[in-house]
Amino acid sequence: MNIDVHESLEGYVMNPIPIPTSSIPIVDPCVSLSSLSYSDSELIIPMNTCNNENLTIFDMSAFKNLRFIEISDKNFYYVTSFRIIGLPHLYDIMIGMDSFNGVFPQADYSFVIADCPLLTSIQIGMNSFLHYGNEFTIQGCPLLKDLLLEGFNFQHSQLVLNRMIIG
Repeated sequence: MNIDVHESLEGYVMNPIPIPTSSIPIVDPCVSLSSLSYSDSELIIPMNTCNNENLTIFDMSAFKNLRFIEISDKNFYYVTSFRIIGLPHLYDIMIGMDSFNGVFPQADYSFVIADCPLLTSIQIGMNSFLHYGNEFTIQGCPLLKDLLLEGFNFQHSQLVLNRMIIG
């Protein structure tokens, strides 16, 4: 499914969840993440990394200076909670194919992007977030214009698009 949004996605929420006011950064042997500093403005994860079975939470909320997040193909296989909350400078999120797939069919998967006032684009590659569906929220991102889902994403979610032009 390709979705190109030309109007603000402000208020887009599926199964709203409470947004925590503070987050603890993740700690994992994933080199790209362990070397990330609070002052960094970019996070770029190379292909086929960060697939440690102990890494089940991806939370970038503590890294307030991030402007760009790029995650290549086949990453974060065991993550069941994806959170990007309160990043005031973030403008672009790119996620490659076959990432955040999950191996726990009964897990409580959650996807939250919230309170990122400069975010304009979210791109998610084919087969990423395949099993996600319990909690899905995009809110507080008034400049979000482009949401591209390349296919087989959020297979267990009911996708509802409000106040948008799809074309």
